[in-house]
Amino acid sequence: FTAPHGVYVRRETAELDFASGGKVFATHVPEKWTTFLALAFASEASGTSMTWTETERERSKTTRTFNPHSVDPNCVAYDTINNYNWGAALRLFGEESEGEGDKV
Repeated sequence: FTAPHGVYVRRETAELDFASGGKVFATHVPEKWTTFLALAFASEASGTSMTWTETERERSKTTRTFNPHSVDPNCVAYDTINNYNWGAALRLFGEESEGEGDKV
């Protein structure tokens, strides 16, 4: 179970910033229950979960803004997902958890 929306994240849009030539990002606000649900479901299923650290959740809540490396994994191009912290962490999480799903 994963909860990438437990903090403010950047969301890639289809627009380009003509001044900089870069991508335009929108802010996605935290979804209140996602972290709680990921942890609870994983516990109930005797499974695993991946959520933002409590430190990052508190930073996000206090500053009400995103970490520049926190991009919504649902709104990022597949070929760039590993450039951002959630994508890289999820890949590592998958590698470390490999085979654990076979315990069903």
